Amino acid sequence: MIPTVNRVELLRRALYSALRQRDRFDDYEIVVLDNYSDDGTWDYLQSIGNPRIKVFRNPDRLPPASNWNKAARLSSGEFLYMLQDDDVASPNMLATVSRSISRHEGVDLICFGTCLMDEDEQNHRIFGQPESETFLPAPEAVMRFARGWDSSIAQIVFSRAAFDLHGGFDEAHPFTSDAETVLIWMIYSNVVLVPNTLVMRRIWPDQVMAKISHTPEWRKAMSNLADTVIGAATDSRRLDLTQLEDLRLALLRNFVHPSEMPREPGEYLRLALPERYGRTS
Repeated sequence: MIPTVNRVELLRRALYSALRQRDRFDDYEIVVLDNYSDDGTWDYLQSIGNPRIKVFRNPDRLPPASNWNKAARLSSGEFLYMLQDDDVASPNMLATVSRSISRHEGVDLICFGTCLMDEDEQNHRIFGQPESETFLPAPEAVMRFARGWDSSIAQIVFSRAAFDLHGGFDEAHPFTSDAETVLIWMIYSNVVLVPNTLVMRRIWPDQVMAKISHTPEWRKAMSNLADTVIGAATDSRRLDLTQLEDLRLALLRNFVHPSEMPREPGEYLRLALPERYGRTS
């Protein structure tokens, strides 16, 4: 799935990467949902004419999480992947993930590493790459990622079953809907960590994180994330009291407390890609 709005040139690059999947893997569709762009995106999508690509357009612009949920519902795959319109998928992404799924029965989430890059697709840095292929039965993964969140929705393939059974992306908390939702899915889901970097994530000033990571709205979002995940874990009855307390402390330590530290505009970019954006000590 590629949700997009007003990034027609970057969309071309993302869509090309989705189409060039290799290793003879062709059992997939591409759903592109245009969130009411006004930069020629819809004209471009209508001109493609590739039978693998299904294109849709919203009559009005939706919030990001609402757009993601709609894209998921428009798709038909057993497993889903959200390729952001400013990212680039590796040519062997789907084949690698498919082989991992076949090796592990009952898996719902597949997590892999990424290569961060700047707006010019330079200054590469590996991020969140697992050391080895590891199967984590539910709810082990929620504890692992609460203690050290090193992922994003760009690094996760998820099953339709997880999406349907445990809820889509939280439309009430748009800034953190991906991390919050994935952590909740992990309470119930078996997870496989794949030791490959399968997508290139663009770190640049126009992305949401770069714009809001230093704001009061971000601090509030992190607090909401912790409360929501703890509430879901408690309601699930899958964690005992000791595990729930460990989860609460991990969420505070790794999500809430860092967001309470003063940040300057641009600090997210300097931390993510220090060579490109001039991180200072």
